[in-house]
Amino acid sequence: MNIQQIKTLEQVRQFLISTADTCIIPPSKDEGYRWAEHTLKHFRYRSLKRKDKGLLRQFLCHITGYSRQQVTRLIQQYKKTGRVVRQQQTTKEDLNN
Repeated sequence: MNIQQIKTLEQVRQFLISTADTCIIPPSKDEGYRWAEHTLKHFRYRSLKRKDKGLLRQFLCHITGYSRQQVTRLIQQYKKTGRVVRQQQTTKEDLNN
């Protein structure tokens, strides 16, 4: 099943079952963040029941390759701002200035 074809939570459930043993190549970090934001908006994360939120969290972990903790941080950012934006890492040069 193509990821773009997944439109319902039942399709998410079936996708996770069918790809449980499959290794998925995660997208780049920027693509992963954009995709996570799009997915959270599409499924209206804020209005989901607890069980469905867990399913969507598992789906995001599986597709992006991010840990459960990282996905939790992305979801918190989405709930707070309505967006998922990648924060650039501070370099040593930035600290010296």
